[in-house]
Amino acid sequence: MTIVLVGGITAFSPAANAADAFACEIHIGGTSESYEVVKGYGSIGSGCVGWTVNVRIQRSRAWPILWETMKSARITGPGYDQYVYYNCAGTGTHDFRTSVWAERNNPWGQKEKTSAVLYEVVC
Repeated sequence: MTIVLVGGITAFSPAANAADAFACEIHIGGTSESYEVVKGYGSIGSGCVGWTVNVRIQRSRAWPILWETMKSARITGPGYDQYVYYNCAGTGTHDFRTSVWAERNNPWGQKEKTSAVLYEVVC
């Protein structure tokens, strides 16, 4: 098994299938907050047939940083941005990020792309 890291994408796959792992192109948008609602988005390319892909809002929980998924939405097809929203009202001050997680429906691969962190959001 090889671990390949390219431009923020981590793919885990057997060496013979490394090219196939990169056939699923994932895109990440920014993370923003307005009126205690955290928003993120992502999308996929047309090569993601056979992959399960989710866009997630995550918040940091501890040091070293552990990311907890607060809300997620499945990306069902290429060509559009899938948005996800999390109402953080009353939860305190947290750091948030958006993550797009892609997983192959067989043991050949996984990959993730994350946005820059949105620091110290007061909810």
